Amino acid sequence: MLKRLRPCIIGVLLLEIVLAASASAQILNSERIEQTFGSYGIDVLYSDEALRLSSLYSEHADQRIMRTFAIVAYPEIVDEPFATEHREILQGGSIGTTFTAAGWEVVKINLLFSEFRRGADLAGLMGGEAAGWFATHAYRLDIVRPGERYSYATIIELHHPDYMNVEQLQAIYSQVLPQDDANNYAVRELAFRGFEKLGELELSLSE
Repeated sequence: MLKRLRPCIIGVLLLEIVLAASASAQILNSERIEQTFGSYGIDVLYSDEALRLSSLYSEHADQRIMRTFAIVAYPEIVDEPFATEHREILQGGSIGTTFTAAGWEVVKINLLFSEFRRGADLAGLMGGEAAGWFATHAYRLDIVRPGERYSYATIIELHHPDYMNVEQLQAIYSQVLPQDDANNYAVRELAFRGFEKLGELELSLSE
C-alpha cells in the first residue's frame, strides 16, 4: 500500500515546489525590494513617449538607495484596452503595480541575464556603491487578461549588488529565450539610449 502511495506523494510535493517557484517569479520587483529592505519607492528620472528611466529604491536613515535602475522602452502603438494604464504610467506610476491593480497579469519574457559594467554615474545613485559589474536582466513585459495579451514594453534592469546577482536572477526566472540577434541588438540599442540619456541628465544637473 505504501509503495502505491509514494508516487502520488512525490507528485504532490513536486507540484508544490513548481507552484512555489512560479509564485516567487511572479512577485513584482517592487514587492521583492520591499520584502528585502523593508521599504520601496520609485523616482522617475526621465520619461517621454518612448523612453523612461527610473530608480526603484529603498529608504535607509532618510537616504534613498537605488536597488534597481530600470530602462523602459514603451510600445510604439498604445492599444485602447491599456491606454488608461499607460497614461497613469506616463505620469509616474509603477508599471507592474499599475497593471496588476487594473486586473492585468504581468508576464516577463526573459531575453538576457548578464552583468553590465558601469562607472560612477550609476554607482553614485546606488548609495556610493563602488563602480563595477551590476547584475542585468533584460525582458519583454507582456500584459494578460482572459482573451487578451499585449506586449507592453522592453525593459532592462540593473540591480544593486546587495540586492541581486546574476545567479539569483537565474534562480528566480530560470528560463530565457534562445539567443537571437534581433533581441540582442534591441537590448544593446536600448541600453545605449538609456545610458546616453542618463549622461545628459547628469550633465544638466551639474551645469
